[in-house]
Amino acid sequence: MNNVNSGKFSFKYSSFEAVSEDAKDFVRKLLVRDGTQRLTARQALQHKWLAETTTAQSTTELSITKTKLKRYVIKKRWTKAVNTIIALRRMGARIDFDLV
Repeated sequence: MNNVNSGKFSFKYSSFEAVSEDAKDFVRKLLVRDGTQRLTARQALQHKWLAETTTAQSTTELSITKTKLKRYVIKKRWTKAVNTIIALRRMGARIDFDLV
């Protein structure tokens, strides 16, 4: 998120291999820091990636992406739960594990 806020981001990760160049271009144009240079809502809706009807990706690619997304969500939930427990312990709170 900090990279996006500073305007430094990349699509070089394997997660983006299945993402079309038009989709990447769309995101790049939306994440411009200078609001005057960023796409307006009207321009965004007219962008090639949204305006054109393209053939869907293969089910395998979508399935892999969906699986990765599920893993990511589970990992984030687990991390959040662990961080909550750590924070409570640091504050000296007692956790009744019978209720959890």
